Amino acid sequence: MTIRRQNYRLRELDVSGQRLPKNSAIVFGDLTIEALATSLVELRVGGNGVRSLSSLGLNNFMHLELLDCRNNELDNLDDIQVYFSRSGQSLRSVTFMGNPVEKSKDYFRGLLLASSENMEIIDGKEIQAQQRMSLRRMYVKKMQRRNSKSGSTSLPSSTTTTSSSSKALAASASGLSVSSSRRNF
Repeated sequence: MTIRRQNYRLRELDVSGQRLPKNSAIVFGDLTIEALATSLVELRVGGNGVRSLSSLGLNNFMHLELLDCRNNELDNLDDIQVYFSRSGQSLRSVTFMGNPVEKSKDYFRGLLLASSENMEIIDGKEIQAQQRMSLRRMYVKKMQRRNSKSGSTSLPSSTTTTSSSSKALAASASGLSVSSSRRNF
């Protein structure tokens, strides 16, 4: 008997609002990430206690265009910016509304600065190219002023690389962001 392995290409996954035990979060296991890595285009994980994007293995999803991560426990803007810097050009729409990070002072500006040119929608708001360019020019001028005051002549190589972003990158790369209670899918 011959068993043929069929390749099913799941393009959309919505696991929003799972009834997880208190203080636990959804986490994708290695086999799930591997199975979805080349096909997933839309991912909705709202209301699942997600504390870190690294717990979802998002950097492996090469074609992800839409990420809806609303109503979770994300509280670190640097974690999101690091993800944006690694996600490449495919991501077009993100939603982080209802997370503690939304209350941070530079939340929307930080997301916009870190996003690629292909980002079209952040938290339901359409991003205009002019808006993005204007914000980036202001950021460059601010960095130039800051560097001239400190005597430095160079600008950062990336608008998303800051000392705290570097720490977030190192933490996510080393796997330090682990939920207290995990539920693998």
